[in-house]
Amino acid sequence: MKFSRYIPLIVSISIIFFSIKSTDSQVSYNIYIDSVISKVSQTTINKFDKELSGDTITTIGGQPYRIISRQYNHFSNSKATQYIFEKLLSYGLQVEYMPFNTNGVNVIAKKTGTKYPNQKLIICAHYDDMISFGPQSDTVPGADDNASGMCGVLEAARIFSTMSFDYTVIFAAWDEEEVGLFGSKAYADSAFAHGDSIIAVINMDMIAWDLNNDGRFQITSNTNSQALAEELYTTSLFYVPSLVPQVHIGSYGSDHISFNNRGFKGVSVHEDLGDFCLYYHTVNDRFNTLNHAYMYNVIKVVIGAATGILNNYKIYFTHTSVPSSNDTTNILTKAVIKSSWPIAKDANKPRLYYKVGNGSFNYVTAQSNNLDTFYFSIPGQTKGSTVSYYIAAQDSLGTLIGSYPGGARGFNPPGTIPPQSFLVYHINKALVINSTTVPKTLNPMQVTYDTITVNTAGMVNDINLNFTINHSNDSDLYIYLTKEGFSQLPLSTKNGGTGDNYTNTNLDDEAQISITQGTAPFTGTFKPQQSFSLYKDKSMSGKWVIKIFNNSTTVTGQLVSWSINIGYYNPIAVGNISIPVNYSLSQNYPNPFNPVTKIEYSLVTESDIKIVMYDIVGREVRTLADGRLKSGNYSVNFNGSDLASGMYFYSMYVDGVLFDTRKMILMK
Repeated sequence: MKFSRYIPLIVSISIIFFSIKSTDSQVSYNIYIDSVISKVSQTTINKFDKELSGDTITTIGGQPYRIISRQYNHFSNSKATQYIFEKLLSYGLQVEYMPFNTNGVNVIAKKTGTKYPNQKLIICAHYDDMISFGPQSDTVPGADDNASGMCGVLEAARIFSTMSFDYTVIFAAWDEEEVGLFGSKAYADSAFAHGDSIIAVINMDMIAWDLNNDGRFQITSNTNSQALAEELYTTSLFYVPSLVPQVHIGSYGSDHISFNNRGFKGVSVHEDLGDFCLYYHTVNDRFNTLNHAYMYNVIKVVIGAATGILNNYKIYFTHTSVPSSNDTTNILTKAVIKSSWPIAKDANKPRLYYKVGNGSFNYVTAQSNNLDTFYFSIPGQTKGSTVSYYIAAQDSLGTLIGSYPGGARGFNPPGTIPPQSFLVYHINKALVINSTTVPKTLNPMQVTYDTITVNTAGMVNDINLNFTINHSNDSDLYIYLTKEGFSQLPLSTKNGGTGDNYTNTNLDDEAQISITQGTAPFTGTFKPQQSFSLYKDKSMSGKWVIKIFNNSTTVTGQLVSWSINIGYYNPIAVGNISIPVNYSLSQNYPNPFNPVTKIEYSLVTESDIKIVMYDIVGREVRTLADGRLKSGNYSVNFNGSDLASGMYFYSMYVDGVLFDTRKMILMK
């Protein structure tokens, strides 16, 4: 890693996220990828690192040699270059030196694809090192920075050399990264000038330090490479669950930037910057300080993701989630399911798995399909039901399984092992309450309040409001809805001109026109001036208040009547599980997510619980849970389809006291 780019990196990773174009692709579980990952050898990787870092004497050009330094201007660096060349050549690959200045030399090896030989995936790392801290020395081990990344390239080359892929794979060792990314820049500039087709660049830079042994590693991407970052993230979850991947959209001082700057998709895989190598750029960056199992696992993730890309082991889903409604009849929904591998039909055709509340999963198979479009009929449910579901499909050979949301396993039939998060919709219960404390006079230049108290527990899914107001100059009226703990919501302000009255006016987010487009007396159904979504998925119990300011100095009006109609559901606990011993707020899964994620939390005793989601500047976005719950384990499924991509935070409050805060990342 180039140190001069490291300091500003911390800030950019922490706070900069961007709106990202939505994608419907899903990383899918594949038996073949599992078998490829199993070939990764801890022994071989350790040997590579020992030899590159000078811990062990190796053989170069048929002679014993110890690589004492890989600094760009050190004589021993040329021996490291030769070592890498000879290793790659020994695997039967096409290998060449790529000199780019007086001293700098890249090593490039190629395995040509069988279907798309001109489209390339690059697996790469820099091999040079340096000392920035402490006394200068002729010995510069660089075991973590970046012999570890180079080990990943060599291990991928060793395994892939005997395999066949649709796309060409390039194994690249960059020189002079530490002094300016010069090696990778030379290659990227040349590729751009020649119009090369590079489908992905996976760079490894410092992948062997995990002092606290928490398994966290980072995948840094720009917005153009977000799908590639997701591929590595999900590969880790599927195949190397002992690791904890984190995706960051931002800058990171390594060689993928050379490709990003030329418009190519590229990411860098590296250790957790919150647990950074203590011996970075010192003489003590040695093999015996590394977390060897961690390095082994990170390399498995890279090799697994590359395998999936090179043979396009993916199933793609396009599906609009079922919306919550009052409909108790069967729900017909569809999914477009595509893959370069034939989707199974007959007994193993796509399935939609669903469950009601905490029940067991049932399934329906596709009723019919039109090419890649499959239709499913979910049985109708009673009011108050919460339905969780996912869609699964496999290839005809029974080796590739995909689901939406991702994460399902099981073959023949597909998806018998559910993912960790689901799509959720509610069959709303309905609560209609009319105010019993009206009519009320609307005096000139005064604010009038009227309250409806809801004592029923539940979470808001939909709100409709009805009111009748007499007033001879509607534009003088400012009408709001308020609730304890929320800012006031404008229903209708300064609308209607000199017209008279609001007569049997219904406000509904699903109306065709806004109240601002209506005319007095506003009889009919309109969208409120501001959406009721402010209250969605929040507790409905409490005091709902209509607030009316009469801005006229002469006209007196009257609130004749008003009522609130709430479509609601009840949060569900995760099974009938024993009482937890601690309060807990789990990391959402998956994370990053698109668009659905799941948050689990536990309560020791009956408590008032509130989980609030905030954006990156601390503005409240949504309340995910709110109410009094008994001790137990709970979960909430969150759908962020209406939010922009980026970093968010969620905090759990227990009896009004902040318990914990975690970070979530929405990537579309």
